[in-house]
Amino acid sequence: ALILQCDTLGFCHFFLTGMMLALLFCFVLLLVVILGVNCVAKIQEERRLKRMKQLAKKRNFRVAIIGAGFSGLGMAIQLQRSGISYVILEKANEVGGTWFFNQYPGCACDIPSHLYSFSFEPNPSWSRAYPTQPEILDYLKHCARKYNLYEHIQFNSEVISSTWDSESSKWNIMLQTGQKVEANVAVSGQGVLHVPNYPAFPDLAKFEGKILHTAEWDTSYDLQGKRIGIIGSAASAIQAIPKIAKQAARLFVFQRTPNWVVPKIDGPYSSWAKHLLRVPLCSSILRSLYYWRQESIYFLIFQNPELLSAKLLRGLLKRLIKRQVKDKALAEKLTPSYHVGCKRILISNDFYPALCKENVSVEKEPIARIIPNGIVMDHNGEARTIELDAIAFATGFQVMVGFPPIHGLDKKDLITEVWGSTPAAYLGLTVPGFPNFFFLLGPNTALGHNSVVWMIECQVNYIIKIIHRMLERNFVSVDTNKNSFDEYQQNISESLSSKVWSRNYCNSWYQNENGTIFTLWPSSTLSYWKSTLQPVWEHFIFS
Repeated sequence: ALILQCDTLGFCHFFLTGMMLALLFCFVLLLVVILGVNCVAKIQEERRLKRMKQLAKKRNFRVAIIGAGFSGLGMAIQLQRSGISYVILEKANEVGGTWFFNQYPGCACDIPSHLYSFSFEPNPSWSRAYPTQPEILDYLKHCARKYNLYEHIQFNSEVISSTWDSESSKWNIMLQTGQKVEANVAVSGQGVLHVPNYPAFPDLAKFEGKILHTAEWDTSYDLQGKRIGIIGSAASAIQAIPKIAKQAARLFVFQRTPNWVVPKIDGPYSSWAKHLLRVPLCSSILRSLYYWRQESIYFLIFQNPELLSAKLLRGLLKRLIKRQVKDKALAEKLTPSYHVGCKRILISNDFYPALCKENVSVEKEPIARIIPNGIVMDHNGEARTIELDAIAFATGFQVMVGFPPIHGLDKKDLITEVWGSTPAAYLGLTVPGFPNFFFLLGPNTALGHNSVVWMIECQVNYIIKIIHRMLERNFVSVDTNKNSFDEYQQNISESLSSKVWSRNYCNSWYQNENGTIFTLWPSSTLSYWKSTLQPVWEHFIFS
């Protein structure tokens, strides 16, 4: 029995050792195969890019990019890799887009820094989990310098119109300076949010104090010891209010609708963490973890507001309000009546504590009118005056507004005559009748849960593939098939109908006055990646 036991143990040891060696061999073999495939793919891609450079140079092919924010810079970098000539037309005097113009107190991003950056240009030097405006602007300047984009940018060059010339199959782009730019392809990187939204107060001009807006903040204005009124309580307001409350003598927050606010898992990165994140594998793992954490919000909250996870979150956030806001009347003012996700979910650790300060008050009554020295509230039919030194608008942007006229095949203006109040584009990129014109972050591609930089990269790669086909097949124009466009819009509408944003009680900037959601992508970002992985050539008309 002892001999038999020893033989059995020896056999098991031999068997396990053999299995481990076999698994190790398979792993090494798999690694070699993966590296080999990647190497072959890289060689093929380099050959393809070299051919694209030759074709683009031969045809004198040129792309005009409107805007030098994330979208415009991302597009330019990939065009540069393909050796395609381009020019970036930027109305400001620096890169950055929204991160150049938005400089209000506390301005930051609500997407983690290692996710709110280009996948091909990770930044191990982010100072904290959530990036602030100055850091994001520095990152974009770094990208522009590293990829030599500055020499291709025309600053102070605001576009006033774009017109398609059927004879030359080019876009004629007019600038405010009087200059005309010709391009085979035009790409709009303006985004949907860049024109500040001011509520229609007819007597606003009567106010004799300082008027501010979070999208056009006057950084020279001293808030110290002033009586400040801030209109709005959403994304920009919850960042600005805690900062302003520390300086102002009195701060009045004029709130129309409360928002759901979740804790912000934020903090500075230690020096050892930054060193660790310089290892590409480590930064990739962190980026992936952030991505799936953000993506889970869609599946757990947005997809169906009746899910148990959505109901649990709503209950937890109500408890958070009660715990941080001891004043019951104030807590009631700050508790939304709609489902979580109907409006953008906000993140902050200091918003509720700021509203509980002695020098801060939340005003929920309607604003009756604005007078030279302040605001008059309608308090149950009686006028109540609040004297102010400054009024700050944290009222966001006019959605899909501010685009210059775009005249296509039939010379109709896309913005006013085709879109009207309901912008629509195939995959948020193209519109029938407007050949060779592409939008980045166009209609129905905004997100409420994840990084739009992911969407931008998907769109840029998609456009690059279409341009490559134009060069390879010697096409001069590409237009979107009308039937494919209509079918796509029908699918978008059906997909949105079941989501939290489409519920009857849900009113937000995602919708137009008719309740049509023309801003948000209705599904996961993974599904958008899949949709843009390879163009369906039958959905386009090449000539």
